[in-house]
Amino acid sequence: MKTNLEIEYKSLINKTEYKKFLELFDFSREIIQTNVYFDTPDAKLYNLKMMCRIRIIEDVFEYTLKVPQSEGVMEFEVTLDELSLDHPAIKEHFSTLGINVNELNETCRSTTHRRIFIDKYGEWCLDDNAFSNHHDFEIEYELHEANEKAYPHFVDTLQLLNIKFKKAEPKYIRALHSSQQE
Repeated sequence: MKTNLEIEYKSLINKTEYKKFLELFDFSREIIQTNVYFDTPDAKLYNLKMMCRIRIIEDVFEYTLKVPQSEGVMEFEVTLDELSLDHPAIKEHFSTLGINVNELNETCRSTTHRRIFIDKYGEWCLDDNAFSNHHDFEIEYELHEANEKAYPHFVDTLQLLNIKFKKAEPKYIRALHSSQQE
């Protein structure tokens, strides 16, 4: 199982601000991803502030478990052949958490049209997100590694475009809230 410490900054933006980013930067790489989120019926992962998903991009299925850290989020990842948590490494990892992988059910989904621009500190992800009962836009700045200059660079970029920072809950939380509106 691959691990990765994710450090990112993000802000919700509106459609006009989304277009400003497109005009200013070369977001030439574009992907469409579907995120399928899982938890137990009694929300064990949610209560532990963890998130489990399988991200689908074309024919690739990538499992991720996100676990909060003092700085950033530790991601545990496995590439799968199908939309299933029935994988030895995933089962073993959940058993260390005291959770039987068979307890996990799909809780919600989201689809993101992501445009990507890479600079010296990280990857800018310009996201157009669709949830079951909600639609939004956000800008994420995923760092290559921890760097004290990255956050001021993120803030300066927002200011350059005259965009006020708007806290963005994780996509999982937004997807979960959207699915509960049904």
